[in-house]
Amino acid sequence: MRSSLPTSLLAATALIGAGLLTAPGAAAGSSVDPSTLSPPPPPGATCQQDGRFVLCNTFVNEDPAGEQFDELPCGWLYVNGPDRRLGTRWYEAGVLVRRLVRQDVDQTLSLSPDGSGPTLKVTAHDSWWGLADGALAFHGNGVTISAPGAGVLAHIAGYDDLDGDHHGVLRWLDDPATAAAACAALT
Repeated sequence: MRSSLPTSLLAATALIGAGLLTAPGAAAGSSVDPSTLSPPPPPGATCQQDGRFVLCNTFVNEDPAGEQFDELPCGWLYVNGPDRRLGTRWYEAGVLVRRLVRQDVDQTLSLSPDGSGPTLKVTAHDSWWGLADGALAFHGNGVTISAPGAGVLAHIAGYDDLDGDHHGVLRWLDDPATAAAACAALT
């Protein structure tokens, strides 16, 4: 006889029950001082006990302004614009065991540090997760570089597994045809 509950609901119920059984003394939702964790999360993280884990919500906002990005035959590319990252870190017994980061980028590249002149558009909407040993897996639109009237010039998207193997699209500015198209759009 089949259960009338969906399999996913049964699995979720089992996971919740297992979490309750493995950490009966943990006070869910109580604040934890990030400096007591190893390694500590980035500044500004908020950490709370959640069953046997401490969960830390993190954010990193980078706004490069005129930083060197890459060199093309026509000169250095400079990057300007926001790079936003939201993350969650899981700590067990005070030690990092896994992490997840979501990144959104909306930037421009130009041949001028102040961003003047023709620009290329840079976007990224991806995520990565990893274990405490530093191994990371990436998923999503890692980066797209496009130019008005020329379309997509460079694109990295898909999945990079924990072994470092890429599955998907991998076209970067180091390709001579791509570099030439980028220079044509910028000059």
